[in-house]
Amino acid sequence: MLDSKRKSDTLPTYMALMPQSLSGSTQVLDILPIAASLLDEKGVVVYVNKVWRDYYASPDYVPTLLKPNANYLEACRDDQTDSRDASQTIYQEMIKLLDGEREQSTIEYINRWQDKDLWSSVRLARLSSGTQIYLLLLHEHISERKITELDLQEQQRLNELLREVAKKLASTLNVEEVMELILESVALLVPHDAANISLIEGDLVRAAYVRGYGEEFSRVSKAYRWPLHEGLYAEMMATRYPLVITDTDSSPLWRHVEGLNVVRSYVGVPIISQDQVQGFLNLDSFSTFEYTPRHLETLMAFAEHAAMAISNAQVYVTLDNFNAELSAILQATTALFKPIRPYETASDLAQDLIEALQQAFEGVSCGVFMRTDAGPDLKCAASVGSYVVAQRIFSPHESTGQEGLALLAAAFRTRQPVHVPRLGNANPDSITELVIPIITNRGVFALMHLQSREKDAFQERDMRILNAFAQHMAVAAENFQLYQTMQQHNTELEDAIVQRTLELRRAKEDVESILNSTSDAISVLDVQARIVKCNAAFESSFGIEADEAYRQSMSMFFTQESRSTFQTLFNRVLETGLSVQGELLAEWKQGEDADKERRVVEVVLSQVQRVDDDDIRIVCSTHDISRHKELMITLQRALEREHELNDMKSQFLSVATHEFRTPLTSITLITGTLQDYLKQLDEQKIRTKLTSIQDQVRRMTSLIDDVLTLGRSEAGEWPFNPIIINLPELLAKLGAEWQSALASQHQLFIACSGTEETVYADPDLLEHILINLVSNAVKYSLPGSQIKIKAQITEYKCLIDVIDQGIGIPAQEQSKLFESFYRASNARKISGVSGTGLGLVIVKRAAEMHGGDITFVSTEGRGTTFSVELPRMGVNGQAKMQSGYHAK
Repeated sequence: MLDSKRKSDTLPTYMALMPQSLSGSTQVLDILPIAASLLDEKGVVVYVNKVWRDYYASPDYVPTLLKPNANYLEACRDDQTDSRDASQTIYQEMIKLLDGEREQSTIEYINRWQDKDLWSSVRLARLSSGTQIYLLLLHEHISERKITELDLQEQQRLNELLREVAKKLASTLNVEEVMELILESVALLVPHDAANISLIEGDLVRAAYVRGYGEEFSRVSKAYRWPLHEGLYAEMMATRYPLVITDTDSSPLWRHVEGLNVVRSYVGVPIISQDQVQGFLNLDSFSTFEYTPRHLETLMAFAEHAAMAISNAQVYVTLDNFNAELSAILQATTALFKPIRPYETASDLAQDLIEALQQAFEGVSCGVFMRTDAGPDLKCAASVGSYVVAQRIFSPHESTGQEGLALLAAAFRTRQPVHVPRLGNANPDSITELVIPIITNRGVFALMHLQSREKDAFQERDMRILNAFAQHMAVAAENFQLYQTMQQHNTELEDAIVQRTLELRRAKEDVESILNSTSDAISVLDVQARIVKCNAAFESSFGIEADEAYRQSMSMFFTQESRSTFQTLFNRVLETGLSVQGELLAEWKQGEDADKERRVVEVVLSQVQRVDDDDIRIVCSTHDISRHKELMITLQRALEREHELNDMKSQFLSVATHEFRTPLTSITLITGTLQDYLKQLDEQKIRTKLTSIQDQVRRMTSLIDDVLTLGRSEAGEWPFNPIIINLPELLAKLGAEWQSALASQHQLFIACSGTEETVYADPDLLEHILINLVSNAVKYSLPGSQIKIKAQITEYKCLIDVIDQGIGIPAQEQSKLFESFYRASNARKISGVSGTGLGLVIVKRAAEMHGGDITFVSTEGRGTTFSVELPRMGVNGQAKMQSGYHAK
């Protein structure tokens, strides 16, 4: 209880303030912030400071002899109160200081005052004033600091205990051992008389593990079930927080149970694992007011370790049970997975089944019923243990009052297990019965009938094992049935096998002949896509010998861009086992002396499995489809062209109907007028009418010419006779004709530039291009506007621009301008200006026949520029040197 220490906190500082004289010392003592007193060498109190004097008048004053003129040394020596131990220690320290054995000393002790323990500290120091010796005593209350130190020490102790407990709980995965360790370890942390671990079972709580209750008390505790959703357990379930009951007699949460009335106070904590309350750790005391909130904190920390240990143990138990179940299934079915044996009868198979069941389920009687050879009846083919049924042969389709046979019949008809956990008969060997049908693809093969002397003998785990066992037995039964069928046909099959072997040999020879005679390059690949075998066509197609191709990657025979596609196809065959095909580009050689070229090939990959070593092989068939692809493209283009021609036909009929009807109608009206009013018309009006007829005839003639010209170009019958032409002379000739025809309606400008003057072109087609473009510029430009023709001839090409300031072409319609019979919407609105929509199509075809093209740039309302670009010296750059065309 007493703690005598040789330490000096702030004592040296106070000592330094003390003067040599007594009067000076008392003045210093009065300014000190703690209670100080001064004793002479006999222990008599010669002075106490102001802090002491003020303390005498306070309600917290503890009686002491430290008053002026009192002998404190003798008072400590003769003290017979509860503070005797502390007084004796202070006395001994004062003697040592007065004798000069030490200069300073510090003592901590406890005073009991008004039912409270108060910690105090007294620091002593030896002072000298001349020849006089004094003792300086400094008293201070340190209860708050001391309680903090003790709390810290207690917390450290608890932390250390928790570490040790956690280590101990982690030392085992056995559930029983973990529970015992929890009850053993909690005793080190929280005081109690008895403890238990209660587990949740549905809506009830059972004390599954108990400690410290005594035999009778433990029996009552373990047998009783507490409601989960009432009382203290409901409280902890709702709050998930520990609960303290300081007096069970006065708590409404406490349920009083006969035999358990000895418990007077209680603390419990929920055991939470994976955010679920699994149970409760309960500590009971046979005294009231035993537990405090501090115990709650300790118990909460401990409960976390306990929950983790329980969870780990439960996981281990689950895995252990699962492994045990798998082991039981494996052991029970080992006999059924031996190589197929030549069973003489089905009873031999039934006997193996019985032996496997006996090995898996000790103490269980069993019989196996199978169909008889005579008909649909069932008979007991084998049995083990004390298995007994009234009839060894019965019909499953007839009702019977015997319970065992009724269960067998029900399982046969429903093809489902029939389980009676508590049979109400008088046979002590058959309290629990279970019938499981064994079903093959032919129906119910057999019935397993199990009997046990125990109630509820077959649990859920046993049912899983037996169902798995029945499934494996069904496989063994199907093997047996297959073997019996094979035995029946064995003699016939021997001859068939010999014959088939000969056929296979011939087929193998035929296949090899076919492979070597086929034009497809065929190779056999391993799982890494390496060639292990190839036919003669492969050697010739890729220009490589079979020995050289061996173990090379098949992907190396395809182009770089096709290799990843081949690998994707190959991986798909390996993953799915299904055949795949695709089109790739191959490095085709087609002969030893030929150069490699890129060919489109169709690749078919199929998986095969060799019987002798189960190796997987991939057969790769490579077929050159380049010609086929070309034909397909040609056919596609022909079909597209046919569609275009059909569209043109429809458009032509529509345009022709309109364009021919209009001039014909005009001619009809004019001729009718002439017939009816010929005598009344003068010569000038007659001439005007005839001129109108001629204009309409020319319009129809122009339409027919355009259609015929387009038809000849589509059919490839448009003549193309290029010669050397002096383009500036041709433009000058045409310009003169146009200027004469235009008179003063438009301003025509023609300009030629460049390093050359001649081009290699068909003069008729070139004139057709120029006339059509200039004609359009005139038709769709306002009178008085400019029309420009610019030609630029360089060494390799000729560029002709026809520029107008006309109505332009709407932006949304420009993509359709070169379609047959198409006219822009604003062109169709101009009165008196007709057109077929074929002129620009013919111009484009004429430019393309020269190996050139036509483009345009147009802004609606501001004009259009058509640009014709032709190769100057022909398509191949070689003009035929013949007499040139020179405009005269």
